[in-house]
Amino acid sequence: MNRIYFFSGTGNSLQVAKTIAEALPSCELVAICKDTPLEVPANPERLGFVFPNYANGVPRMVEAFIRSCKLPAQNGTYLFAAVTYGGVAGNALARIGGLLNGRAWRLQYGAAIRSYPNAVIFYPMLRGVRFFTRLGTKASARAAKDIAEKRGVAISASDEAAQKRHESFMAKLLDRESGFWANAGCASCGLCEAVCPAGNISLENGAPVFGYCCEGCVACIQHCPKQAIQYRDKTEKRRRYTHPQAGAHELLRYREGAR
Repeated sequence: MNRIYFFSGTGNSLQVAKTIAEALPSCELVAICKDTPLEVPANPERLGFVFPNYANGVPRMVEAFIRSCKLPAQNGTYLFAAVTYGGVAGNALARIGGLLNGRAWRLQYGAAIRSYPNAVIFYPMLRGVRFFTRLGTKASARAAKDIAEKRGVAISASDEAAQKRHESFMAKLLDRESGFWANAGCASCGLCEAVCPAGNISLENGAPVFGYCCEGCVACIQHCPKQAIQYRDKTEKRRRYTHPQAGAHELLRYREGAR
């Protein structure tokens, strides 16, 4: 048995996880979200984590899961990680290696996979979705082959200065007053509530209400079928992006399975 835990907002990391899983026998995909069970099965042949680079680090929900999950002894389990990134991979692989070392597990393989940059709250969505999709597909296939063959790769030590910068940036972004809102185009469909991995969105009188435990994945903005969800005054005129092969229905299928 093999298992991959993944965290994904727009589908990039989910698609990488799916590609790896298809190269392995009997591989289970588990979404990291608010309700993911913390029990990790004993003695899987391979165990992996797939997630996006957030500000050169690991998403808070992924860190929290690794710190809190009930990890058995590693024994002969092959442990791997893959990080998707738009600009630079940063310190994310080194950081997750350090977190797992702290749980007495050794990360044996790490892959950085360039994907479409999708942080719509910071910049407009680029053209060239097909180009980035091809890049991600090729890199994912290479990583999947390596993982199927249980290849090893050295994981560098975490850069603590980079980690502090990551933590400072994410605290300023996610812990201040929420800047998310919905314009008059909102159809009250509830998809934003459904795709939020943190359970940070609720519908009140048909309108989304945003709490204060945002993970910064921007799934709510990117998946909204009416492009009604916005962040401050940054996003209303920006195009949207979700991975062409891993849309909202795929994310929801795996999140339902994680509960």
